[in-house]
Amino acid sequence: MDLGKLVGFVLTCLIIGSIGQAQAQTAGFTRTGDAAGIGSPLRRVNVFSMTGEDNREQMQRGPGTGLRPIGAVYDARANGYGTAFLISPCHVLTNYHLVLPADRVATFNTGNDLTFYVGAPSGGQPYTSKTRARPVAWGNYTVNDGGRIRFRPREDWAVLKLDECLGARYGFMTLGPISAAEARILGPKLATAGFPGDHDHNILWGVRNCGYRESGFGAMWMHDCSTTEGSSGSPIFYRNADGHIHVVAIASAAARHSTAILSDYDSTYANGAVPIDGIYDRIRPYIETDTGPRPLYRY
Repeated sequence: MDLGKLVGFVLTCLIIGSIGQAQAQTAGFTRTGDAAGIGSPLRRVNVFSMTGEDNREQMQRGPGTGLRPIGAVYDARANGYGTAFLISPCHVLTNYHLVLPADRVATFNTGNDLTFYVGAPSGGQPYTSKTRARPVAWGNYTVNDGGRIRFRPREDWAVLKLDECLGARYGFMTLGPISAAEARILGPKLATAGFPGDHDHNILWGVRNCGYRESGFGAMWMHDCSTTEGSSGSPIFYRNADGHIHVVAIASAAARHSTAILSDYDSTYANGAVPIDGIYDRIRPYIETDTGPRPLYRY
C-alpha cells in the first residue's frame, strides 16, 4: 500500500448514531474532530454492491441462527456504542479503539464504564440482556513514541470479561483462524453482521457473499464486506459444510470513506479487518475449551 493510502487509512468509530460518537483515529496518527452528534447523518464506509443498491440486510439472531452472540458494547465515558461478540460464556471480543482509547491506554482496566448488551429487542428495549464488562487482554495497538501515540491497526483487538456470563444463555461464536491464502481460496463466501450507525440499531444488519481481497497496511485483511461507521468490532465469518459458523476476522477500519455505493471492489476504499490468525494464540486463554458437540448454526 502506497504512502497516500497509508495516511488515508481511517479507523472507523464503532458508534451507533442515536447514542453519539467518539473521536475517530487515523493512520496518520492524528485524531479527527468529534464526529456529528445525535441525529446527524453518517458517512458510508464503505458499501460495495454490484447492483448499486445498499446490500446490507436484516439478519436474524434467534435460536439456531448462530448470530445470537453478537451484541454491542457501550463506553459511557466516551459515549461510544459499537459491536462486540461472545467468544465464551464470560468473554466478548471487540476492537481496542472502542474500549481502550489512547488517552487511557493500558491504565484503564476497571470496566466501570463499559456495558455489554445482547439479545433481540424485548419489552420495548433494544436488547434483552446487559452486564458490565472490563478489558482483560488487548493488542499492542498503541505505541508511545516519545510522547506521541502511534497505532498498529493489526493489533486493534480487545477481550472483555463480563460480570454476568451471558454466553451461557446466548451461546458464543467459534473462532476459526485461517491464513490470508486460505481466505483468498474461500472467495466470496464470507459474511459479516453488526450494528451500523446509519441503520436502526435495534436490528442486526449484515451482508453475505463478500470476501478477502488483499493484505495491506501492516498485514491487515482488506475486504469488500460492506462496512459503515458502527460496524467495527463485527465478526467476519463463514459457514462450513456442516453449517457451523467460524469467525475469521474482526471488522475495524477503512482505507477511505465513500459517500456513494461502490459498484465493485476498489483498493482505494477498501475495508480493513484484524485477522484472527494473527491474534489467536493470545486470545486462546479466553475461548471456551469445550470440544463436545455444538449446535448446527445457520444464518
